[in-house]
Amino acid sequence: MDDRRPLWSSVLPVSFTALAALVGIKAQTGQTPPTFNERIAPILIRKCAPCHHEGGVAPFPLVSYEDVRKRYDLVLTVTMRRAMPPTRGESDFGTIITEPKLTDEELVALQRWVRASLPEGRPESRIAPPDFPSSWRLGEPQTEIRAGSGFTTSAEGGAYWNAYPIEMDNDRELLVRGFEALPAAKRAVRQVIVFCDMNGALWDEAVSTGKPISTFGSLYGDGIEMLAAWAPGYNPLLLDDAAIRIPPRAKLVVQVLYYPTGKPEDASVRLGFHLATSPGTRRATWLRFGREYFEIPPAVSLELSDPWTTDKAIDVFAAQPEARYQATMAKCILVPPDGEPKNIVLIPSWDMYWGGAYNLASPVRVPAGSRIIASTTYDNFRHHRQDLATPTKPLYSGRGMEHEVFRWWVLVAPARQ
Repeated sequence: MDDRRPLWSSVLPVSFTALAALVGIKAQTGQTPPTFNERIAPILIRKCAPCHHEGGVAPFPLVSYEDVRKRYDLVLTVTMRRAMPPTRGESDFGTIITEPKLTDEELVALQRWVRASLPEGRPESRIAPPDFPSSWRLGEPQTEIRAGSGFTTSAEGGAYWNAYPIEMDNDRELLVRGFEALPAAKRAVRQVIVFCDMNGALWDEAVSTGKPISTFGSLYGDGIEMLAAWAPGYNPLLLDDAAIRIPPRAKLVVQVLYYPTGKPEDASVRLGFHLATSPGTRRATWLRFGREYFEIPPAVSLELSDPWTTDKAIDVFAAQPEARYQATMAKCILVPPDGEPKNIVLIPSWDMYWGGAYNLASPVRVPAGSRIIASTTYDNFRHHRQDLATPTKPLYSGRGMEHEVFRWWVLVAPARQ
């Protein structure tokens, strides 16, 4: 199955017994079945409706009983397969995603509800859905810019990345403590990452062409520094007593991951920056991990890692990986001097076409002497299994879609004493 196709168009019938086996438990019997109003609606409103509501990023709502009744078989199948919600990412230090996967107990409740013929329940038990934000989640930003104005998305095909050059008009440096994005076409945008081009070479190239740069998910060039990331279903970036510096007249490059919706859409995205005002704000910096040049032999699964040891206490606010199609798992680990390793960010099932924004809800304190290890696992056996008649080939790093990337960005600031 082409990973770029929407799951809605490729779901196969699955027996209820097989679905229950996916979570390792059998459907419960001899109990009063759950109803939509009392049990199912709270689950879906909490874990599905933030995207699946009128005007949301998903193609249809899952808020009312009628919304779900019309698509109960699809909802059951994709949740049991853990394909939806599509957000991927977890941490031993708190939440990253705002729409987590359904728990085993919630999946069993959903299955029992379907087997009981979708009982609606008592009207007085119906809960009112929340008011989903139609604008900025963090409130009105102090600085706003727009990327992609005057361009439209592709109507058909798979997911793709475009990068837009933007020159800021700030005469003084800006200290950014919060960031989020508002796409004009919410259904067409899966991820936004903002970079600062300190040398201006990539920015100049983009300006000279007069059109967006196709990036395949990664930017290249000396002086490229990450600024912030956003994706639907993930925490927006909001730093605690820290801020990221934007230099005067900064040259930004905004990379957007689009997914065609079947018609041309407005490609523009509003970018909102929340600024720090306290003179004592800590300076946050994105550390770059990874390897620019590597080779993965044929028919081999290989983990690449890049460790770093800090000589002072720091706080970690976010960790953002870059990889392509052959990557299978990505993780950023904290190894304290006298403790067990813990996941700052773990993406157990990597999918380059569902990019996230791995911003932690609260900063992670990293003691002096700790190691941070960024790693990504690649499976160069995958294409060999799919086409045994074709000789296997080495997998190289590079800029093309046929190449791979091993890169992590980790946002840190000095620990407050």
